[in-house]
Amino acid sequence: MAASVSSIDEILKEVWTEQRVAEQLYQDNPILSRVKKLKNSSTGQQAQTAIHTARNEGFSFTSNAGTTALNAATQQGYEQATWNYKHAHQQVAIDGAAIDQSNGDVNALASVIDEEMTGALNDLNRKISMYLQIGSTGYVATCGTTSGSATIQLNTTDATNAFERGWLDVGTVVDIGTASSEAADVNGEAISALSTANGTIDVTTSSTTNSSDFVTISNTRSGSTSYVINGLPDIVGTGSLGGVDGASVSAWKSPSVDSTSQALSLSLLYQQNQKVHQKTGKTPTYVIAGLKQQRKAYELAQAQVRFAGDGGLNVGNVDGVNVGGVTIHGIPDVKNECIWFLTPEDMFTVSAGDPYWQDRITGGKRLEWKQGYDQYVGKLTYRFQLGARRRNTHAALTGLT
Repeated sequence: MAASVSSIDEILKEVWTEQRVAEQLYQDNPILSRVKKLKNSSTGQQAQTAIHTARNEGFSFTSNAGTTALNAATQQGYEQATWNYKHAHQQVAIDGAAIDQSNGDVNALASVIDEEMTGALNDLNRKISMYLQIGSTGYVATCGTTSGSATIQLNTTDATNAFERGWLDVGTVVDIGTASSEAADVNGEAISALSTANGTIDVTTSSTTNSSDFVTISNTRSGSTSYVINGLPDIVGTGSLGGVDGASVSAWKSPSVDSTSQALSLSLLYQQNQKVHQKTGKTPTYVIAGLKQQRKAYELAQAQVRFAGDGGLNVGNVDGVNVGGVTIHGIPDVKNECIWFLTPEDMFTVSAGDPYWQDRITGGKRLEWKQGYDQYVGKLTYRFQLGARRRNTHAALTGLT
């Protein structure tokens, strides 16, 4: 069979099925691969789940005379959380030249499609991984000191995190503005240069920026409304999540240990694990850190080996670094100053189904000719949200040196 646009459509439908796309997206993500997946759990633009907020307090001890009143019967307490879907889109393009150069060979064309699809899914996964770390604000970085030119100073910590992980790079299209006006200073401009040494990015602007301004990926916010999924800073927190406010529902917030400007230590690791266990009877089963904090954990483990002997410590392997019974997994996208203590069975994603191609809606082909260009473009869409059954079984160390 000669290679053609119809061949592309057949390859995408037979090889790159929606189920395969979903499986690869989750399998390749170290967080999503561990949480529960609630599909077809809703209708419309949101899902709703019950969260446990209070225990049954109907317990009593009484005298043997039988004259002591029993405490009133109560029930387990529940609130309804609402999870608004966020709409992730990944576009895929195949040049007309690639079709021509396959010389009618379907296998050659399939190779081109495989390379493009693999790259597109990797890029989609990288973006989702980024937002899992920065959270639903969508703020990739905060601006630093006042900058009145096209060279914009970023907060030093934010710049290091964003540059090391490739969240901001030459060519990244960004908006810069305030919490209420996302593009007040820069509206959809590509970064033309950056300096890792100085923590700056160059974009076209005539505005002045300061520490009240934020850098976001273009079109991820509108005014004070964010289009971004929940991330770990939302799940592991004390504010509102899923429409339920942790300030008024004590069970709906994460325990915390102040680690600001402190170096990682055994004491901090123990304290954070113990806080969760004391509150819930559970111990976080998935502890993740950036590679720098994992390296610090390795040094702590080595010191224990030197001073206490082997002690059964698993100092370091592909599964993580075990420090005093806490295994810390190194995840490149975790910020340098953070360690997350997670209980994955108490987290989930909600969606109405798997990611889907545009042809499910349009009834056409998965790749359509882009008018005016020698190119065929397709779009994958995934409407989903990250949520939690409980927040008090997760914790974090933040602000670590």
